[in-house]
Amino acid sequence: MTNADIQKYRQEIEEELTWRLDEIAFFNNQLNNFRVLDSSEASKQKVEDDKNRFRKVLVLVLYAHFEGFFRRSFEVYVNAIHEEKVDLSKAIDVLTTTSLHKIFRQYELQNRTINLDSDELNKSTQRLKNRDFLLREIENLKLSNKVNLPISSRHDDQDSILYTESNLTAEVIDKILYKLGFSANVFGLDDKTLEYY
Repeated sequence: MTNADIQKYRQEIEEELTWRLDEIAFFNNQLNNFRVLDSSEASKQKVEDDKNRFRKVLVLVLYAHFEGFFRRSFEVYVNAIHEEKVDLSKAIDVLTTTSLHKIFRQYELQNRTINLDSDELNKSTQRLKNRDFLLREIENLKLSNKVNLPISSRHDDQDSILYTESNLTAEVIDKILYKLGFSANVFGLDDKTLEYY
């Protein structure tokens, strides 16, 4: 990736942050512009009630911008990775694993649907066949494909790398960063937290 590319992505993220901060400042200024028209208690109470209603809306706007900024920043980063067209065989393990999400999901579903009424030998044989299929599928995909991280514009798509679980907490941000190839140790993730990936 060239310095020009890095600057382009950085500028895109900074522009995203700028318009969001401008909008938040605008609404904050609106909140500060509420004025009492006369000195009566009723007028003062009405202004205070209006300000409180406006504050509630402002909190929702703040959260929407918070989540929106993170989603858009992650999306810019994912698009940058896609534009690099990195071979799966040359990518770091976490990006390869994230790119092969559908294959792993299919493998997990196959193992769940092994005939429960079968004897143990049949179950073991089916598990082995599933593992063999998984291994061959991964090797084939690694040889012929580029890193392709699953993203979606739908906020509720659980298969998307950008899935925020409708509650963008520090842990959710850490999970997304981990899926994007950032070391878990940087963010203090432990094995227990990673179980949920």
